[in-house]
Order: sequence, then structure tokens, then C-alpha cells
Amino acid sequence: VNGVGAPASRFIFTVSYEPPEVRDRDLDGLVDRIDECPSDPEDFDQFEDEDGCPELDNDGDGLVDTEDACPNEPEDFDTWLDSDGCPEPEVPVRVRVIEPSGSSIASANTRVSGEYGNGYDGGEFTIPLVAGTYELKSTADGFSSGSTSVTVDAVEGGEAVIQLTPHIPLGDLLILVTGPDGARIPNATFSANGGGDLDIAADAMKMRPGDYEFLILADGYKPVSRPGTIRDGEETRIEVQLAPARVVVTRTRIDLSEKVYFDTNKATIKAESFGLLDEVATVLMDHPEIIRIRIEGHTDSRGSDKYNLELSKSRAASVLDYLVSKGVETERLESEGFGESKPLDTKQNAKAWEMNRRVDIFITERTEN
Repeated sequence: VNGVGAPASRFIFTVSYEPPEVRDRDLDGLVDRIDECPSDPEDFDQFEDEDGCPELDNDGDGLVDTEDACPNEPEDFDTWLDSDGCPEPEVPVRVRVIEPSGSSIASANTRVSGEYGNGYDGGEFTIPLVAGTYELKSTADGFSSGSTSVTVDAVEGGEAVIQLTPHIPLGDLLILVTGPDGARIPNATFSANGGGDLDIAADAMKMRPGDYEFLILADGYKPVSRPGTIRDGEETRIEVQLAPARVVVTRTRIDLSEKVYFDTNKATIKAESFGLLDEVATVLMDHPEIIRIRIEGHTDSRGSDKYNLELSKSRAASVLDYLVSKGVETERLESEGFGESKPLDTKQNAKAWEMNRRVDIFITERTEN
């Protein structure tokens, strides 16, 4: 509008500003440009809350925080209460490895079950363990291994004592006893170096190393003696074939499968009967339960009654003397002669006379087994 003082022209300038868009996609209060996890809201659990990312397992022990009683302390996974997510405190456990005298075994090595399975050397030491029950196993050169269990209290700890016994070297002995037919003889026994009788097992049995003299026995068979050497960690095999015995013990008698032969009309024992009487002596020494026996002499009916009676007495006495010479105690023996008064066959022929000329042995006293 024209008028006094009006400008000939007028200009108008306009300035505008538009700020950039501010975004927080996960709405956790941390804008996207500083949020390392812009699409996952921070969990704000006082653990790395400034990075904008939720930490589902703060302590990294594999247990999510919602199930972890100690989310900021990793579980120690020591096989004791491992599902709660909290490390359990360790307490001292004293361990002693001793021999039977009570002395510590310095060379011992002990292993503990669980994550504490590394070996611990020495006869006395302390292990830090959490509360629980553990198996401990100790070994040492020259000793058999030993083990024990210990229950550890979370407050008082615990103590374990393992006793090891000295290792006894042993070898294996296998005795195979057969008869003349090659079949194995059941119920055979043996003694070693004069010791007590032992049953012969089907499998190898353990024995201390050394040199032995084995006496193998079986009812109805002749005893056999065999030497043998037992060595530590090795098997000694002894195979024995037994011959049927000529001397058999019954409840009331010692039966002879062969006759005792004498010189004609004499009380002198023939050499061919020495082996038979040796077996009688062995049987008596192997059967201490037989306290006393009576040796009876008998003749056939030829000759006078008086002559036959004296001859039978002399022959029975000769058998007694022979057994004494082989180590049988005199007090276990008595002898008697009956001449022709107790025939087995009353016929008057060579066969009957041969049968009636004999030595019988009766058991008159024995202990009850």
C-alpha cells in the first residue's frame, strides 16, 4: 500500500528444521542405535543391563536364570546337588591309608569318585570335598588294594581310613586225578608237605610259592606221592593216575585184596608181600581215627592143631613187627593166632586150604567222626 514511509519492496525469509526419528523397537528404554539387541528387550537383572540384550544364563553354567537359584554364580557340577545352579562349599576331609599295624603307607595312591577322581599320593592327606558320599580306593606296591566309602558333612567335613593288607604271592595249583580207565576220580583229596587233607577242586586253587610234596588220596585207590613247585602268578599242573588199592578201610576191617605170603611152614614174610604191607602201614598212618587193630593169623587144617595154632600166632606177630618197622605205633597193634579153628571153607581140597591160610585185620577201636 503506498503511503508515507512505505518500503518500495518487502522480502520474507523462512527457516525450518526436522530432527531425525528416534526409535526403540523393543521398548526397553535403550534406543536402537545403542541397543545391541534392538529386537530383544533387556531383562534388567543387574547383570550387563547396559547392552540392551537379555541374559538368559548370567553365569553361563547351562541352567537358565529362571531355574537357577544362583544365577550369577556358576554351578560347580561335582555330582552333588548339581541341579540347583549353586556351587556347593568344599570342606576338608582327612584320609589315612594304613597297614594292619596302623602305620601309614607313604607309597599309597588314592582315587576318589566323582570329579575328585585324580590320584592323591601319600599315607595321610586332606581333600577338599563338598557334602556327599564318596568311594575311595587305595593301592600301594606290595599291598592288596582296599576301598571304603565316606559321607561328608557340609559343616564338619569327614574322615576316612583305608587299611591295606600286605600282598601275599600266590600261584595256581591244578591236580587232575584219574583212574586206570582215564576217567576223573571224584572226591579225591591231597595233602601238601604233610599238612591236612584238602579236597581236589575241578579248577585251579591258590597256594603260596614253594617246593611241595603232594600226597594224593582217593578211597579205593593206592595213594601216590608227587613233587611240585608253585611259583607266583603261574599255574602248576599235576596229573596223577591212581591204581586200585590193595588195602581198603571199612567200618570194622582193613580188607586186603591179596594174600600175605610166608615161607612154607614158617613165619617169615615173603618179599612179594612187602608192598602190600607197606600199603597197610600207609593206610594206618593216613587214618589216625583208627586207634587200634587186631591182626589175626589163620592156617589150613593140615598138621596138628597145636602146630597150626603156634604157626598162626607167629605169622600174625610177624605182620605186627613189619608194620612197626614201617612207623606204625606199637600201641595201635595187637596180634592173635587162631590156627585152623576159623575156616572160610570147610572142604578138604587145595582150593579150600588156600583160602583158609590167611591174615585178617580187624579194627577194634576207632574215634567217631
